[in-house]
Amino acid sequence: MFKKVLVPLDGSSLAEIPLGLVEDLAAKMGSEITLIRIVTPLTGLLAGEGVPVGAEQLLKQETEEAQRYLSGVAERLKAQGQLVRWVVEIGRPEEKIIEYAEQNGFDLIAMATHGRGGVMQWAFGSVAARILQGTSVPILLVRAVGSERK
Repeated sequence: MFKKVLVPLDGSSLAEIPLGLVEDLAAKMGSEITLIRIVTPLTGLLAGEGVPVGAEQLLKQETEEAQRYLSGVAERLKAQGQLVRWVVEIGRPEEKIIEYAEQNGFDLIAMATHGRGGVMQWAFGSVAARILQGTSVPILLVRAVGSERK
């Protein structure tokens, strides 16, 4: 049923929470897991000691860090016998996740949610909510332990 599972990660331990469920699901169904991390281009930032960093250099650094991170997570999953791939995309997280999932025929998107509500939700929005509203791919949302709605 779920042959291809997409797991968006942002480098935080919170985002990795669904991995245990995804591993169990993949082991039972023979699913391929694809880890995705979205790098969002930023401009006008300063690197240590007030030295300006060009947007291209910053994007390159963030992309390389994302590749190292995903490679490490993938190796941990492969050591458990999982079939794992990873990809880094550049852009707005919700747009790129939806686009990648739909263009590559994923059967499931599994991701964590902060469980924010109220003012936090209004001020910052929710990538998970925007993905839920914007895709036809089934989504498994896992609320982080300790997350609270306010």
